Amino acid sequence: MVALTTASRVRNRINASISDISDVVLAEFIDDEQGNIETYAKNTFTAADPQFNTARSICTDRCAAKALLHIAGISAGIVYTIDELKIDKSDLATNKLSMARDMWDRAEEQLLLLKPASSLRPKASTAYSNKVIW
Repeated sequence: MVALTTASRVRNRINASISDISDVVLAEFIDDEQGNIETYAKNTFTAADPQFNTARSICTDRCAAKALLHIAGISAGIVYTIDELKIDKSDLATNKLSMARDMWDRAEEQLLLLKPASSLRPKASTAYSNKVIW
């Protein structure tokens, strides 16, 4: 399995350093989000996949959003939704929350691009037939 993103890429997205958030924490976020994305898309992405860059961007954005919440001291577990988060710690924390929300929203919009095509085909219409009946 090819990792969709790296800890370094996630830190670059939010201008964080390794002292802000460790590789170990980011590796957990990456594993979780990659699993969520691949389950949703019903696809294990490889670098040759045409949708790999989209999946990588989604994974990076989602992990960066979680990293911002982690740095701000807000739990980034799976029991919350971004819309429910409220914070009054400081302007810095509020800015991190706003940035995390923007990244999460962008990732959600892009995730729709990975939705697998339906295997159901439209049924043929029986309203009109070009057969000649003798």
